[in-house]
Amino acid sequence: MTSETDITAWLATQHDAMVAMLREMVDIDSGSYNKPGIDAVGAVVQRFMQAQGIPVEVARQQNTATACAPRCLGTDRPAMPAATSS
Repeated sequence: MTSETDITAWLATQHDAMVAMLREMVDIDSGSYNKPGIDAVGAVVQRFMQAQGIPVEVARQQNTATACAPRCLGTDRPAMPAATSS
């Protein structure tokens, strides 16, 4: 399992990549009720995590924003609870 020290050290090397990702997300029209925009921001985060080798779990939603989260590393546990229909 990865330690907090390892994660903190890795994050310290990611400053430029995180600033670039933030810049890309800020340029997306993603108001609270703009599902396509919110999904586009989620796709930016998903691409970043996948590029770093971080497993990503995606829960596509029809009427609300699609959710993506890193998979709990070192386990088979999902990162987020199963989606329920409403």
